[in-house]
Amino acid sequence: MPADGDDSDDDLVISYLTLRRMLGVLGIALPFVLYFGGLIFFGDTLQYSISDYYHTRMRDVFVGIIVAIGMFLFSYTGYKDSAPITDNTVTNLAGGSAIGLALFRTAPGTELDLGGAIHLVFSALFFLGLAYMAFFLFTKSDPSNPPTPRKLIRNTVYRVCAVVMGAAVVLIAAFK
Repeated sequence: MPADGDDSDDDLVISYLTLRRMLGVLGIALPFVLYFGGLIFFGDTLQYSISDYYHTRMRDVFVGIIVAIGMFLFSYTGYKDSAPITDNTVTNLAGGSAIGLALFRTAPGTELDLGGAIHLVFSALFFLGLAYMAFFLFTKSDPSNPPTPRKLIRNTVYRVCAVVMGAAVVLIAAFK
């Protein structure tokens, strides 16, 4: 067991930060990888939604990246605090939902069948979990240390993103 202050503690922090960064990279890269990969390798056109890539030859890439995101979320425990919904609870819910949405394909076209309905439920839970994290967890600050101006700007960005994700889930539910 390493002693306090050992360099291996720094390695664990760097590993943890790398995990968080990779999660973000995968999430941001997903639509671009699907679109450009499908276009370049298969001549596919832009799909109506990211989930519609399940019905293209980019299906394995879609499922693989979503499952990887789900596994990253499961492995991320976050901060241990006494909030009603902890980081770990939310990331486990979002991670399980990500894996569920990858395993249940979206309904092809405009029809909605049982598999498509399950996919929609998992998608909604996944995005609502991400929205919750962005709105409530990413904006946390140390109460003994006032937030910097950059932190306040980031908090605004996080909250706007959370509201957009929540609104998207509501609109998808209303129109699907």
